[in-house]
Amino acid sequence: MEIHELVVEMKILERRLPLYEEKYGVLSAAFYAAVMSGKLARYDAYDETRADLSRWKGI
Repeated sequence: MEIHELVVEMKILERRLPLYEEKYGVLSAAFYAAVMSGKLARYDAYDETRADLSRWKGI
């Protein structure tokens, strides 16, 4: 993959973050801290939320 393509992909991912932040009312930095501390285990039972959080973690 070329550098230009990587930059384009990064820009696309950066545009997705605010969508999750707005939907869940949490900044990505706070979400990351919660993921790293294991505080999101209770969301495993909810399919839509689980899928969203998994995508958000991937970004």
